[in-house]
Amino acid sequence: MADSAPDIQATLENADEIALLTGRDKADVIADLLDDGKLNNSNAMKENTTALDRATNAAKATHKLLIAVIPILLLVATSGLELGGIIDLTPAGADDPFWEDDPNNPEPKHEIYWGCMDSYAENYDSMANEDDGSCHYKDEDIYGCMDDMAMNYNYEATVDDGSCEYEETEENCTGSFYNASVELITSNNTTDLKIYWDADWSCEVEQYIEVDVVIKWTENQTYYYNNFAGYNTTGLEMDNKVFTKLNIPTNNSFDVCLIIWVDNDGWKQEDEWNQTEIKT
Repeated sequence: MADSAPDIQATLENADEIALLTGRDKADVIADLLDDGKLNNSNAMKENTTALDRATNAAKATHKLLIAVIPILLLVATSGLELGGIIDLTPAGADDPFWEDDPNNPEPKHEIYWGCMDSYAENYDSMANEDDGSCHYKDEDIYGCMDDMAMNYNYEATVDDGSCEYEETEENCTGSFYNASVELITSNNTTDLKIYWDADWSCEVEQYIEVDVVIKWTENQTYYYNNFAGYNTTGLEMDNKVFTKLNIPTNNSFDVCLIIWVDNDGWKQEDEWNQTEIKT
């Protein structure tokens, strides 16, 4: 390098002339010479290498940044979609009425699907995970309501068990006597007749009814008739009534008849109760 120093010095002194001859900038020529003592563009090569290294390092940094940021961006994006109603990230069964917890079992919730779980039954349900006791088998009678007009109609029933239930309407409500009876009371050579009854209405609504009391003497076939004052009754509530006939003939026999009447677009007889051959 000691031998080349004068050459470099001479070359630096002629930098203007070299720049003019090569078409390069004087500062570029000087930097090239100072790099390795030769006019060979070595300074530009180093700059290019340094730029490549910087680009490589920047790419590596960007890669690391993306690895850290992408999960956060995904979480934010899916949260926005959930808030917008596009997707639902709620754990299955969190607010589902068909899911239930067993306080004695810490296992996760599971969906309840009721059905017959016996694979030997005719109505075995492979989807069921809770048995509802509905399994039935060949040649086995199935009891239930067989009237398809009833609210509890059972299409699988083979024997009607009288359990059919119907929607209550005014058209199918009926009146009936409950616990009717007759009592004879004798005192001071006279006999009084007392007739007791409780009239019920099959629907839980208030209904106006009237009761007829008919007494027929067996000996002479004469009748005594009384239209008992009407009153309101509701459902099966207890509303016992009593009718008294004083001083009835003795040493005789008679029949008693009670009749319920209801006015629904015209008077209609609902029920009749009889007791015969009552002797005094």
